Amino acid sequence: MSTQDVVVVGVDGSPESDAAVAWAAKEAVQLDAVLRIVHVWHAPSYPTDPVLSLPAERSVLVTDAAALAAATNPQVRCETVTRSGLPSITFIELSAGASLIVLGGHHRNVLDRMVFGSVTTHILSQASCPVVVVRTGTVRQSLSAPGPVVVGVDHEGTSDDAVEFAFDYADAHGVDLVAVQAWTAHELATGDDGDPRMIRSVQDPLAESLRLLHEKYPQVRVITAAACETPVNALLDWADRASMLVVGSRGRGYFTGMLLGSVSAAVAHQAACSVTVVRPRTVSQLLDALDER
Repeated sequence: MSTQDVVVVGVDGSPESDAAVAWAAKEAVQLDAVLRIVHVWHAPSYPTDPVLSLPAERSVLVTDAAALAAATNPQVRCETVTRSGLPSITFIELSAGASLIVLGGHHRNVLDRMVFGSVTTHILSQASCPVVVVRTGTVRQSLSAPGPVVVGVDHEGTSDDAVEFAFDYADAHGVDLVAVQAWTAHELATGDDGDPRMIRSVQDPLAESLRLLHEKYPQVRVITAAACETPVNALLDWADRASMLVVGSRGRGYFTGMLLGSVSAAVAHQAACSVTVVRPRTVSQLLDALDER
């Protein structure tokens, strides 16, 4: 993960927000990072409860969140921030100085997931650091053993940073890593998608592409999975068994990142487990990483 020492978590007083705070506090301790608890409020254009519009009342949200973080992880170091403005813009700005942005994952219906320009999707497509969408109430959370980290691997190399994040996360948390690559019969120019030779033709190069990272993280047990279906379905198939899904994002701008149906946005909104979206690093970020070595 990044050597920056701030984990930013967004709060709004909801149960999903509380789950995000508890998760972020644990991760901040793991990373020896400061937990920055942020509430951003934007005055609506329609009449609302005036009490909820008072900054003093809204500051209670971050105070309560800090108390929750300390109760669940006594070693955590917290700071709180309350701002007025657009939540998406604020968290994108804060991501430039953070190692992680953590958000609560609300279980939306199909119509809600299709809303163009949602705050979460905007942050996922524009943040400078990985963004974690914490999901609560999954089957995996009721089991004693943590599930694997599942990472989507694409054919074009745009998932490289996501794969490295997944290795680092799996190593830090002592869990297995499952690398999933999806293809279609059309992509392989064959209609025989069940041929074992076709599966090996994907799995063997996939395993080879992970070799260097596996050597860097020898303690991580790696499983490769080739699936003849869409990337979204292939990853969602693992959601009930995973402790975390990790995906890359090709968002190159506001409009590109907003495109409905993108793998990262679809997985982040639909997965039953928590999801991390990792955007490819910029040239300046890569140079900074080299300077730190």
